[in-house]
Order: sequence, then structure tokens, then C-alpha cells
Amino acid sequence: MTKEEQYKSLVEDRKGCEKCIKCGLINPSQIEDGEYDKGQFIGPWTRWQGNLNADIMIVGQDWGSQAEFKKMKGEDNKENPTNKFLSELMKELPSQSFFLTNAALCIRKGKAQGGLNEEWLFNCRSYLKEQIDIIKPKVIIALGQKTFYAVLGALELERNASIKFQKLVDEGARTHEGMQILPVFHPGGLGIRNSGGKDAQKALWREIGNQILTSQT
Repeated sequence: MTKEEQYKSLVEDRKGCEKCIKCGLINPSQIEDGEYDKGQFIGPWTRWQGNLNADIMIVGQDWGSQAEFKKMKGEDNKENPTNKFLSELMKELPSQSFFLTNAALCIRKGKAQGGLNEEWLFNCRSYLKEQIDIIKPKVIIALGQKTFYAVLGALELERNASIKFQKLVDEGARTHEGMQILPVFHPGGLGIRNSGGKDAQKALWREIGNQILTSQT
């Protein structure tokens, strides 16, 4: 099967998934009878950046709320503060070839904010693993600690939950089968505060960009 065929099959499988119905999420395919989930996208974020041949995969947490999904008609809002800042950070990288996805693919029934449920991440683990297998990125950037652990879990890599996230970020990339897996602070408000501000985040992404360039020479 080609990448396109594998991806299409995975998207169709996601559209039929009901694992998280009892834990506060709803599949995009079940919102407005799938009116805004007709395309071949694993999730709304991938509509924005979904290159199947991307060098860099960026993994976020989860997308947001059902109300926002309806309001945006299944499209991602590239002008919201988090996405605007993420766009700035992405410009610090040498490659502009991206595949964006979320560790939890379904949509929150209630408010968009709040912590990530471990059950959501576990239920979506196989989808994340298959996306990585299809894309075969050179670099995976995980936004936030739980997202980083979700990536490690999908790849069946060891994690140490007792280590503070700042230390994980400072340690830099983990390498797995030729891929670099990088934990970074989330580009949203809380992540910006915890990282020391926007300038600190830009400096880290600039450093990541330099590391990518070095690895290619």
C-alpha cells in the first residue's frame, strides 16, 4: 500500500472509533452527522499542515471543544493565539514540511480547556503509532509533557514520570530508529509561562533548528 492508501484507511478507521464516548470525547464523524468530517484528514489540525512526506511531525494534545468544532465547521483556526505563536516557532526550523496531529484525536464534549485524560491518550496510542509509521518523520516535536509521554508510549519507549518536564526539555532529543523525539513546552498560555516566556520558547526552537541542520550535514 502507498502512504496515501495507508493514511486513507487509518482515517476511515478513526471515523468509526467509539472508544472515548464514555470518557468525555466525541468523534468528529459524529458531530452534525459528520458534516465537517468528510475529508481525508486524521483530525482538524492536519487540515492545516498535513504533508504525508513531512520531515517534521508536530504532536499536540487534543484539538478542542465540540462548540468550537461546529463554529469553525471542522477547520482549524490558524489565527487563534496558540496557532499564531506556533506558526512563529515553526519558522525557526530549517524545514517547512510539517505533519500536525494530536495525541487525542476526538473532540471534547464540554469546555476546550483542561487537563488531558490518560484514557484518551491510551485509546489513541495505536493511531499515533500508525501515523508515525506512515509519515516516517525525521523529527517528532511533542508539545507538552503528557504529549511527549504519549509519543513514547506509542513507540513503546521507556519513560520516567518522576522527572520534571524542564529537565526533559533540557536533555533534548531522544533518538529512536533514526528519528529525533523532542519534548517542548506547549505554545499556549500556560506553556509560555512555564517555559519562561515566548523568547525562551523561540530560543529553544531555534536551537532545535540548528540541531536539525547539524544532523543533516
